[in-house]
Amino acid sequence: MQLAKTSVRRGNPLWAGYLTFYKTTLAQEISDTAWARFHDLDEPLFALGGYVDGRLMGFAHYLFIIVRPGRATVTVISRICTCRKMRAAVASDTH
Repeated sequence: MQLAKTSVRRGNPLWAGYLTFYKTTLAQEISDTAWARFHDLDEPLFALGGYVDGRLMGFAHYLFIIVRPGRATVTVISRICTCRKMRAAVASDTH
């Protein structure tokens, strides 16, 4: 489902966990700009959210790239961020 603007409060810790996992940092204004771009109709950047009982548990952001004008578009998934509890649940289901 489309990532709700109001999910930013829950999305920020997921994003912070992603950055921690990859041992990197970003200035908060970069993250804020990305979040705003997810909801700007003039931007090719989008995000989908995974919700359980109405609570955001993970999200992926992606963009559309036009390979050749008038020919084809490619969807590129840039990042997938999930809460630790959901990662653990998926891992236990696969083993």
